Amino acid sequence: MAIAIGLKFWYLIPLSIFIIGNRQHALALLGHDATHKLVSKSNRVNYITGNFFCYAPIGLPWDGYREFHMSHHRWLGTIKDPELDRKFESGMIVKNATKKNIIIQFIKDLLGLNIRDIKKFNLDKTNEDKVAIGFVQLLILLTAFIDWRIPLMWYVAMPTSLLAVSRLRIWHEHVGTNKTHMIKATWWQRLLFLPHYAEYHHEHHEKPSVPYNKLKDIATGPRKKVSEIH
Repeated sequence: MAIAIGLKFWYLIPLSIFIIGNRQHALALLGHDATHKLVSKSNRVNYITGNFFCYAPIGLPWDGYREFHMSHHRWLGTIKDPELDRKFESGMIVKNATKKNIIIQFIKDLLGLNIRDIKKFNLDKTNEDKVAIGFVQLLILLTAFIDWRIPLMWYVAMPTSLLAVSRLRIWHEHVGTNKTHMIKATWWQRLLFLPHYAEYHHEHHEKPSVPYNKLKDIATGPRKKVSEIH
């Protein structure tokens, strides 16, 4: 729908790009559930769904992400947590976690001024990852035969709005704590950067075998508003 809006009304292309990036982020979170083998009891279904329909379209490697993410779970909040180095390199540390800085970073991400930060979040790719990503990216490029603006909007969204909403979520997961923030989101925050019950990230780390749509059912303890985290 966002692509259709941009194709019909050229002046709404920026809005379309923002929505596309927002939905790319939601895709990534669905892929995250697949890496935990929660989409299906079948490993093959999890692999195909997470890899070809969620990660490869936005250039994420299935094997690379799974190895990175499982290490994050295993070593959460310790010096072995692989997320810490990535956050440090991109300036996502406690002293920078102010509302003003987070908003400024969000705006700069949207404008594409932080495009170099994408390299700081690069993950290792196996040969299988490269094949999957290459195949799906080729399919996306072929949509140019329908309209050249389709792949253009898709690829512009990745280093702008996708980066912006992803970073906004990351700020509110672990930055400022050795564990995970317990937050309570509003409807617009869920729509903007916390889709698929991402506000229950604490519960996910406590019980990673629980699917995202069931995390709310096991939520316990006092929760803070997003505005109270930083």
